[in-house]
Amino acid sequence: MEEWIVDASCGRIRGRKTENGYEFLGIPYGMAERFRAPKPVVWDGIRDCVSYGPKAMQPSFLGVKPRDADLYVVGSEDCLNLNVWTKCPDEKARLPVAVYVHGGAFQVGSNSAPERAGDRFMEEDAMVFVSVNYRLGVLGFLQLGEEYGTDYAGSGNNGIKDLLLAVRWVRDHISAFGGDPENITLLGISAGAKAIASLLTLPEFQQVCRRVILESGAMQSFRGKKTADQVTHRYLRYLPEEASLLTLSGEELIQAQAALCGVEGSTCFFGPVLDGELFDSGWKRRWQEGARWKGAAVIGSGRWELSPLAGKPAFTENREQVLEDLFGTHSEIAWNHYRKLEAEGKDQEEAWAEVLSDFMYRYYSDELANQLYREENPVWCYSFEYPPACHGMGFHFLMGQWSLPSFGVTEEKRAEASRISSCLRAGIRRFILTGNPETPELSWEPYRGENKMIFDQSPHMEVRRRDTLTGFPEEVFSKEEDIL
Repeated sequence: MEEWIVDASCGRIRGRKTENGYEFLGIPYGMAERFRAPKPVVWDGIRDCVSYGPKAMQPSFLGVKPRDADLYVVGSEDCLNLNVWTKCPDEKARLPVAVYVHGGAFQVGSNSAPERAGDRFMEEDAMVFVSVNYRLGVLGFLQLGEEYGTDYAGSGNNGIKDLLLAVRWVRDHISAFGGDPENITLLGISAGAKAIASLLTLPEFQQVCRRVILESGAMQSFRGKKTADQVTHRYLRYLPEEASLLTLSGEELIQAQAALCGVEGSTCFFGPVLDGELFDSGWKRRWQEGARWKGAAVIGSGRWELSPLAGKPAFTENREQVLEDLFGTHSEIAWNHYRKLEAEGKDQEEAWAEVLSDFMYRYYSDELANQLYREENPVWCYSFEYPPACHGMGFHFLMGQWSLPSFGVTEEKRAEASRISSCLRAGIRRFILTGNPETPELSWEPYRGENKMIFDQSPHMEVRRRDTLTGFPEEVFSKEEDIL
């Protein structure tokens, strides 16, 4: 493939021309000492960016919960890199820009999954696609101010600071790749969507991003400082006595993290912290008073986010413990809802799946959509309901991954699944290009408080007056009691 060089203000970058456009892989956007905030990087000469950079250090296993037999550590602490795919690396092109933030419970994932490469997503549309790595798990979200002093008071938000630096990098440098810095859309699934939603609370973000696409994530991952401290205390119990987090190897830190997360509620331990530095508990009040992000949004979730887990023995044999691991001190609220659904005649598995799906994901997506709509932002909502409509399935269809074995698409359903995937992909790409997801094949109406696009066997608009269980606190996980 032909080499191609762009001149960005951070330094010259060598990528390559491909059959579908141009790609620049593994571009460093920052550097950081362990548990410290990131800093931008610049360089002299030409930087070769023709292969993916290191992923964030993380445990490697199937799923989020580790299995002792196949646990090992992958990635690097030097992971702050991003990839750029573009149709036209000319400053005059001013193409719309999409920035993809991966999910993975703030513990796993990367920007180097081939099935989510930018050229594959863009197809023939003229745009720029960026995918970002950020620090995960204890290296990105462990709150250490209480243990190590004021120099580390903001460590619980380092992963979010990484993303903020990456988005600033896109704003400042994307024109060198043909992108329009005034037309940036952030796109995320699960933890990626939650991370983007946290950025919406920062005044600066209004100047950086005008559109967001969020599946299965909103503001529910904010953790109070006391909760974050309790997670830290619990984590430290898995380290050798008198060990220093600053001198242990990265592998030792991640092994201990995997031990901490060896429960069914491990998906809730990490995320942005209301530390009083980057985020604080007053963000909701400021939103209500008008100091809020304004822009266009597409917000969705799967109809049965956690249905694959609802029938598994680990989730059914000790429901109360699972709820405590997932929701902490909020577990009683979830338990009462579960009992109420049982009393209304729903079988145990259906009631269990509804409680877990709504209080982990769907309720918060709906709340954010309603908030943005009330503030007169253009919003489009969807519910992905093609069976089994589980967590992340809509995003996989968006990325053209409808044939994954876990979704059970049979040979006779392949054409149907491919059509739904193409329909969703076209709508989302249209939103990135124009700010409106409606296409000739998809009559997707703006949200009016009750209407959603339903992606099932035949995508259609539907009025849903009460789509989720309600009445849960603003954050999913709280651990306020003293566990020492």
